[in-house]
Amino acid sequence: MQIQAAAPVQAPRIRPVEEVIAPYRHLLGDAIKLNAGALKRLRAYAADHELGQPSSNPARWNGLTVQRYPKGPALVVDDGRETFQVRNGFYEFYTRPGAQQALGAPQEEEHWEGNRVVQRFAKAMLIWQPNKAVTIGPKR
Repeated sequence: MQIQAAAPVQAPRIRPVEEVIAPYRHLLGDAIKLNAGALKRLRAYAADHELGQPSSNPARWNGLTVQRYPKGPALVVDDGRETFQVRNGFYEFYTRPGAQQALGAPQEEEHWEGNRVVQRFAKAMLIWQPNKAVTIGPKR
């Protein structure tokens, strides 16, 4: 009986993260491109507005950095220059499929104008009046 020596076992090569995700980059899209400056602005905004702990991890959403908070509920949105929150009924509207693309990034906080609450976005504005649903209007 002859005993044959086993072939030497090679340890697997540890690959850099970029190399591992490269074939999947098209699937991950913006999710892997979180900007450190945007993350810092999100945290500072949440602290300044006493939003508490986030209910999601920061994520990229159509070119914006966003993070959800249970207080409100609110979505804090950073477009790379400014950070605003979208909350309450405007949050419900903005998080519907297709709404963020139609509205773009928020340009200001919600506020009262006369007898209605408005919030302007890059492409349009949201309007709420007592006893009425949130509607979308032209940006003015």
